[in-house]
Amino acid sequence: MEVDHGLPEDRLGKYRVPNIWDPQDLATQVAALEPAAANWAELLQTARQRFPNLEIGPLERNPVLAREPFEASIRDRVLELLQILNEYVGFRDAHGKESKQAREIIDLHFTGENARFTGESSTNQKDFKAAMVFDRSFGEGEFFAHWHGKISHRFFRVHFEWPLAGARKKLEIFYLGPKLTKN
Repeated sequence: MEVDHGLPEDRLGKYRVPNIWDPQDLATQVAALEPAAANWAELLQTARQRFPNLEIGPLERNPVLAREPFEASIRDRVLELLQILNEYVGFRDAHGKESKQAREIIDLHFTGENARFTGESSTNQKDFKAAMVFDRSFGEGEFFAHWHGKISHRFFRVHFEWPLAGARKKLEIFYLGPKLTKN
């Protein structure tokens, strides 16, 4: 929409102002104004700020990730995957019950041939179990995180807590880096 600046008798200018009323569109517009992350640490800091329903530990300290060159295409896909997980958690009620929107996310992104999120095959779960057991950054204990978001470019993965226990209010992200089950 166009907005007049100044008094009717003394106009200082006209300005185009986007009329954004949808919260998702507004979030997208705000995210576009942020400077794009240029390395792994900046990417993870951006993700921590942008996705309040996720627990993202110090993944940038992982030496495997540190050896990998940073790429914008991977950055963009990571943010896209984390956005989906963040929305899923946000669509659960205080008791962990999934809403209709949460079920739609599961149906759209966790099932089918082109699912963005999958669990490892039973063979890979057995053969690579040690590589997929992570210490919790938030709380105590370990977690076997074989569920992952797929990034086909350079075969990167984002491993995360799944399923999310009913009492949990945030989903922990355990790993970002090259596929753990490469032979």
